[in-house]
Amino acid sequence: MNSISSQNLIALYTKTHRDEELFPLTDQWGVQIIRRYDGSDGVLSDKRMFINLYIYKDDIHTVGGNINVVSRADSASNWRIYFPSGYVFVKPTNYGFGPSENVRFDTDNDRILFKDMSYTLNQFVDLMEKNHRRDMFWLSRILNLCVFGLLYVLFFFKDELYEMGEYIFTETHSIPVGRQKKPERDLADPIFKYFDVYHNLLGVAAIVALIISVILSYRIPYNYFTVSNPVIVLSALLIMYLLDRVSAGLKYLLQTTTFARRLTRFAIEARGKLKPYKI
Repeated sequence: MNSISSQNLIALYTKTHRDEELFPLTDQWGVQIIRRYDGSDGVLSDKRMFINLYIYKDDIHTVGGNINVVSRADSASNWRIYFPSGYVFVKPTNYGFGPSENVRFDTDNDRILFKDMSYTLNQFVDLMEKNHRRDMFWLSRILNLCVFGLLYVLFFFKDELYEMGEYIFTETHSIPVGRQKKPERDLADPIFKYFDVYHNLLGVAAIVALIISVILSYRIPYNYFTVSNPVIVLSALLIMYLLDRVSAGLKYLLQTTTFARRLTRFAIEARGKLKPYKI
């Protein structure tokens, strides 16, 4: 190909029997394809794939693209993106890819290079469809669920309720304008006048200590667990000191730093990688 343009890319593509429309992109070098699903896809029989494939105007001709499930809206010319329901397994996948996938267009051979493999334009569109039909984000959803769980636990230990919306739209750890943050609860009177420990953290520690004590009671005589035993007293003081330090760390982490915001931003993003196939 002497030069790259949307019209030249269309010339390299051969419409298949499932391709209903083929358009050149006007704002960049690329093509848009409206493709039907297979007849076996009962749920998707009235929906279509919108496939965009384009080439960045850079020195190495990086390839990008996206593919979405669409359904007709209020007229034949209007479409809206359809999001498959579910959480554990969600297929097909609406996704896009860009320079991070390191897909390039070889102008000498008119082929797309990806992961040491070479594809024609038709083959790469089929590869995009194969990735579209698998659940690209299942691992990302599991990881995000674990991150949200961690945030809920950390805020629980801090005697607060984690509210995701407080950390999505702001660039700092503060609440969006118009929403008032509840005043920080003062810690209870310091235990023994030395330790400041959050209630929920203390409660969980007490439950764990009780379970351990019950287990040990089957091997150690009951009279060992008395306040006159210096080992028990010193162990309790050590535990309280550690809980005090953990409480201080939680207060600093969740109030002073942007840790909660950054973790929330991470957990609301879907991350998946384009997988190569032999076509």
